[in-house]
Amino acid sequence: MIEWLRRLFASSSTTNDVAKNASGNTARPSIPPPVKPVREPQVERSPPSPLLVAAQRQARTMPSRVLAIDVETTGLEATDRVVSFAGLLLKSSSLVNIGGTEQIAFEYLVCNPGIKSHPMARRVHGYSDWVLSHQQTFAEIAEKVMELAESADLIVAHNAEFDVGFLNRELKTAGRELIRIRSYCTMTEWRRRGMPGSASLDNVARFYGLSRESEFHSALEDAFLALRVYLNLCGSICRVDCANIATQRPTNFREPLPEPWESVLSRDPVEGIAAAKREGRYDDAMEWLRAEAKKIESGVRPADKCPAAPWIYEQLAILYRKQKLPLEEIEVIEHYLSLPGAETLGWATSTRWFRERLQKAAKRLKAHRTHDLPD
Repeated sequence: MIEWLRRLFASSSTTNDVAKNASGNTARPSIPPPVKPVREPQVERSPPSPLLVAAQRQARTMPSRVLAIDVETTGLEATDRVVSFAGLLLKSSSLVNIGGTEQIAFEYLVCNPGIKSHPMARRVHGYSDWVLSHQQTFAEIAEKVMELAESADLIVAHNAEFDVGFLNRELKTAGRELIRIRSYCTMTEWRRRGMPGSASLDNVARFYGLSRESEFHSALEDAFLALRVYLNLCGSICRVDCANIATQRPTNFREPLPEPWESVLSRDPVEGIAAAKREGRYDDAMEWLRAEAKKIESGVRPADKCPAAPWIYEQLAILYRKQKLPLEEIEVIEHYLSLPGAETLGWATSTRWFRERLQKAAKRLKAHRTHDLPD
């Protein structure tokens, strides 16, 4: 044991001996000079703007993913069906872009309801039954609708009971799970706060300086307006945007085959006559209008019970005007004004319109005859 300890200490002593150079001097190890640390220039950081702080605070109080939706339908009854659906998904964490405008991901789909739209509903959504008959059914788009709904923490809609109710009826018919996500109704909140005026989406949007750009009620534009109303109701100071919102077509839209003119006319005379005028089918349009006028005058369709009566004679006058036939135009206007009860037919302004039209036609006829006189 003692011998082992002696060897151990002897080895340690040998290791710690200072090495000597050839001249016998002790070699001292070289020590590198100390390196001065490089200090990075101090950058003065300005405090975050109050707007940014407010936006961040607002984003933290909102659900992480907000889905604004809207549906257009064939009517308002429980037996009506969905015509189109739109959903815009907004991540609340993105609402801190004070200087810019946040773009939103969206889904816009159209479907074949399988039934005809009510005339008033058709004037709202703008799709003819012929066009809708060429689209996918709701069952075919149900998966996309559910995927979008399930990715959200909150659903926002203007009249959420209507929109979610229609979607759930369609989902049930398609054998799908129902939407059970919490919803926020901008219309209900507007009324709860006692805000002024109508609670319609157009009026509420107008209050916040928003407006509709498209002629018809696009589900996508309505969902976008509902989202912006929601952000305003929440006090958000950030802007959101969806590129070309008014001109976007449904992503699954299918171009229909050309609809026969007779089919257009039978389902919607106003649209049918408009189509005939666009296509230059004046004779066909006038033949149909004369036949309808004859039904009114023969008592088959009493004029005082036919709100379309002024429109029929009005269109005849317009078609004569397009063909530069002032005499015939005058005759049809005078004939309409001579009908029993013409003063009360249709719109209150119809008689005034016809009288003004009559004066203009008389002037054109006089100018026409003057032009035709021999020198």
